[in-house]
Amino acid sequence: MISIIVPVYNVQKYLERAINSILDQSFSCWELILIDDGSTDSSGIICDQYAKDDRRIRVIHQRNQGVSAARNCGIDIAEGAYIYCLDPDDYLPSDALELLYQRLMTTGADIVFAGHNRVEADGYIHCDSGNWPDLQTVRDIQKAIVKNTLPNFVWGKLYKRELWENIRMPVGYVMEDLYVCPKLFMKARRIVVDKTPLYFYSHENLQSIMAVDGIKYAKLRYGKFLAWREHELVAMQYFPEEAESCAKEAIYAAARARCLDAGIGILTDQEKMEIDLYIQAHTGISESKAIQWINQLILGHHERILVVLGSIQRMLVNYQQRRRQKKMQRKLAERMKISRKHMEI
Repeated sequence: MISIIVPVYNVQKYLERAINSILDQSFSCWELILIDDGSTDSSGIICDQYAKDDRRIRVIHQRNQGVSAARNCGIDIAEGAYIYCLDPDDYLPSDALELLYQRLMTTGADIVFAGHNRVEADGYIHCDSGNWPDLQTVRDIQKAIVKNTLPNFVWGKLYKRELWENIRMPVGYVMEDLYVCPKLFMKARRIVVDKTPLYFYSHENLQSIMAVDGIKYAKLRYGKFLAWREHELVAMQYFPEEAESCAKEAIYAAARARCLDAGIGILTDQEKMEIDLYIQAHTGISESKAIQWINQLILGHHERILVVLGSIQRMLVNYQQRRRQKKMQRKLAERMKISRKHMEI
């Protein structure tokens, strides 16, 4: 009935928790598709062990191609009437699938969009979805997805399988969820948003969180540019009044990507040209003076100045990441200290 797709890459620390949370579901009519995306740790072995014990679990081993390619592979072979995406370091409460399926059946929805809790490295769990806007009509929900006032995550939602026909994740780029969600939601005739948290989103892996340094941030911003450019195209067709705000987001991400890339050459010539043409085509859109100045530098080919700015921005990103890491480590130490005190009592 439900195909659960999990892309797996070097997550041996968290993978068993994710799989066990599926095995513990009160709703049992599912298949679990684990896509081992070229893991170099024991993740692939863990997948195979679970598949031996439960015929509902299927494992695909492939060379490393990234999370988008892994998810696409799972969608391609899914046999269920409904698609559900779970990240391998996240997990579900035991009634998640049952409640999602019940809502979908009773409402006739094409998508049931549930809330989620965030699990921090120090063990603190808090609800991220409590402050989502209260939206009732499909059009209002679709517009919120285009504007990203409702989060564009593919995980944590139950989709009718046909929504994924002719839609796949963009391979080789980050921010793939932000890229693909508007297309999915525009195909839906009925959407239910329930802010009740039915998903645990993990922020526990400090190494993963801190992996995006000033250099990788250029690729992150480029992926964000592509995603917001896609949002602009969707908005032009369905919500023309929102197209300019989407374009502004795309321009900001594009300018940041080009600036961060200056002097290190992470972006290809084709990617840089793509950005430059987009900025040039949107010169009439009002932006902050700082972004206007950076765009003038980009279009004027003032590479030396961009190299200096890029170096400064990368240092700032690295500094902010170090501060964030220290803050999280302090919280983790405080949490462990409190835990030890409770154990002594």
